[in-house]
Amino acid sequence: SIANSSDSSLSSEGPYSALCSALDEYSSESADNSVSDDEMSDPEVPKVVPRAFSLLSTLYGREENGETNVCNERRAEGVKIWLRSAASNDMIASIKSSKNRGKLLQAIYDALSGGNIAKASSLAIENGHLRLATLITCNDLQTRLDMLEQMEMTGQAPSLPSELRRIYALLGGDLREEEGISQASPTFPATLDWRRRLILRIMFSSDDASLPAVLQEVEGDIERRVFPQPNPRHHTSGPSQDDCILYQMLQVWASNSGPTSPSQAPLSLLINPLT
Repeated sequence: SIANSSDSSLSSEGPYSALCSALDEYSSESADNSVSDDEMSDPEVPKVVPRAFSLLSTLYGREENGETNVCNERRAEGVKIWLRSAASNDMIASIKSSKNRGKLLQAIYDALSGGNIAKASSLAIENGHLRLATLITCNDLQTRLDMLEQMEMTGQAPSLPSELRRIYALLGGDLREEEGISQASPTFPATLDWRRRLILRIMFSSDDASLPAVLQEVEGDIERRVFPQPNPRHHTSGPSQDDCILYQMLQVWASNSGPTSPSQAPLSLLINPLT
C-alpha cells in the first residue's frame, strides 16, 4: 500500500512506474463505478479514494519517458484539470437545481464555479444573455481589469440582479462577495465546497500568483474564515478536526513548492486516505 511504501522505494524506477500505472488504472476503473443518489446521498463520498489516487499521480507522477523533473507550471495545469473533474458532480447538481427553480443566472454561476467556461457560455446563450456569454469567454487579465473598473464606476451596480452582480464580480476578479458568503456560512453545503472555491480563486483572481503560492494563501484565508473549511465530505456531524485528504495532499505539494521527485514529498503524512 502507499501508506507502507518508503520514499526510497518509490524513487526507484521500477516500483514507482508500476505504482503510477496502478493508480491510473484504478482511478479509471473507479470513476466508472458511479453510485446512484438512492444508494448514496453524496456521490462524492465513494469517490474520495480514486480522487486521491488520481491527484497523487498528478502531483508526483512521471512523464511517459520516465522524466521526473516536471516543472511546477505543468503540475499546476494538471491540478486545474483534476479540480474541474473533482467539482463536476457538485456543479452538475447545482445547475440542475437552479434550472428547476427557474434561477437561470444562478445556473450560469454554478457552471463558472465548476470551472466550465464552455458550459457557462452555452447557458448564457440559451437564455438570451449574449453579451454575458461574450464576457465569459473573454476570461483574461485585461478583461477582468476592465470589468472591475466598470463595476467600481457604477457603484457595484445595485440595480443588477444579485446573481448577475455575483457573476460580474467574478469576471472582474473581485472575490470579496465570495469571501463574505464563506464568512457567513463556512461549511458545505451552506457554501461552495472548497474545491469549487479554489477553482474560482485560481480562475478569476486579479493576480497571477503561482498555484503553490495560492494554496499557501488559502491557509490564511481559512483562518480568517473567508474560505470554506476543507472538511471531509463523509463527515456530516459538524466541523471535523481533520481536513479533507485531498486538500492535505495539495498542501503537502505546495509546501514543497511542487516537488519534482517523490523522495522530496512526505507521503508518510498521508496515511489514512479516508480522513
